[in-house]
Amino acid sequence: MAKHTPKMNSADRDRLEIEKNNPATKPLLHADHPRPTSRRDFLSTGLLSFSGLVMAPSILSVLAKPEFAMAASSDGCDVAAVTRLPAFVNVNLSGGAALSGNVIMLDQGGNALPSYSILGQGPGAPIVENEFQGVGFHGVRNGRLASQFLAGLRSTATQATRDKTSFLTVAVPLGDDTSNNRIDPTGLITAAGLTGDLLPKLGNRGTATGVNQSAGKLSPPAPLVVQNINDLTGALSPASSLTDKLSLTQRKSLLKLVSNLSSTQAAEVSASNSSSGTALKKLVQCATDKNIELSTNTNPGIDPRQDTNQALANLWQMGNNQNAIGQSQNQRVIMGSMVYNALKGNSGAVGIELGGYDYHGNDRVTVQDARDFTAGQLVGQILQSAATMNQKVFVTVTSDGSVGAGGNSAAGDNYTGDRGSGGAQYILAFDPAARPAMANPSKGAKHQLGWYNNGQGAVDTSLTGSAEQAAIATFANYLAFAKQSALLDKVLPRQYTQSELEYVLRFA
Repeated sequence: MAKHTPKMNSADRDRLEIEKNNPATKPLLHADHPRPTSRRDFLSTGLLSFSGLVMAPSILSVLAKPEFAMAASSDGCDVAAVTRLPAFVNVNLSGGAALSGNVIMLDQGGNALPSYSILGQGPGAPIVENEFQGVGFHGVRNGRLASQFLAGLRSTATQATRDKTSFLTVAVPLGDDTSNNRIDPTGLITAAGLTGDLLPKLGNRGTATGVNQSAGKLSPPAPLVVQNINDLTGALSPASSLTDKLSLTQRKSLLKLVSNLSSTQAAEVSASNSSSGTALKKLVQCATDKNIELSTNTNPGIDPRQDTNQALANLWQMGNNQNAIGQSQNQRVIMGSMVYNALKGNSGAVGIELGGYDYHGNDRVTVQDARDFTAGQLVGQILQSAATMNQKVFVTVTSDGSVGAGGNSAAGDNYTGDRGSGGAQYILAFDPAARPAMANPSKGAKHQLGWYNNGQGAVDTSLTGSAEQAAIATFANYLAFAKQSALLDKVLPRQYTQSELEYVLRFA
């Protein structure tokens, strides 16, 4: 039987001839990358970080992400039901923050260390401040909380929110002042299925991960770099040159022309009038119509200041021109909007970087503790945002290395130098229904992965003994929190033995 080739009309032939002969219309592709087929593909290349472009979806793009396709119904387009993974937000403290100086690090048996002098909290037994049902933070000395990270978190997250949050510390040695720590798990998390409906992974630094860290095990798609709110809104709008030169009516006409091109694509597949071909045609048309809607909508739902419920905008003090909660107004708008889109499911994973944590050699109270307080404030705002929006969130706090004080230092002495061997990471999980349950390991501390030795350093022989191992353990716990642990073996087959898995997984 002769192969049936659908006929093209004159307009299609003219269009193909122009594309064939005009070098300006030929796509520029890297030799080792496939041809981009969707708006999300173009975003992932980084080409659309600072200006937007609406791309009519091809059939290939619909097939590439069927879990987010528009389902064709008899009377219109419905969003297909999907099981969403919880929002993931990483806060990276650039420069080597004293995370291990805020939480009481424990030994292999889950006991306190003989001294915390190198960790900036003095010799002898620590003064303990408990939070999150059993996590020990350095407590009150001389009338103030020694853990200023905890103090900052308490200032922005209410007791009710903290009561629905679980906390896990990861002991991990890290390289100082380098982006080579492979501790970012967002490539793994994206592979497990966390992708946004409207936006890709977001970051506020122009790196492969969106923060000053390297990917653990799998690289994530390139992030949309967010340096102001226009970077978010521009990703869903026609390029600025079109916006400047075309009226709204003209832009709609242009987009409908693109829509007709998608209809031509679909007609080629559904020429046999098969049920699958007709469904594909409808899917492409529905997705294209959604792009048209987004491109012409003055409020596509990504700016919390335009939300009818102003609770989140008020929480981040977005309308306050004065410095507040440790950040400028522009920073508050950027970070609050990134968190807002992660919690709504608009975006994939989010990476937020705070600078100024290469602070060794500065005054402990006015600089070092003040920066730790700011980090705690930000994490508290993220948790409180999730409570306000009634959504789950998984938050990690990382840094590139750490700092140390002198070996005979008293509590509260200044951190004097880099000390990556004293590295740590925090994991916080919030569920609006109830505090996530934590599992007891067969040995060690319930709220700590890995351990410290009597030299006040993280050991490198544990299951979090390297940055990449910490990233994998973070990913495993994220899936456990999401009740999707079966995905671990699909993304990373045979990563852990059963006994190792029983140790690593702390979210029951």
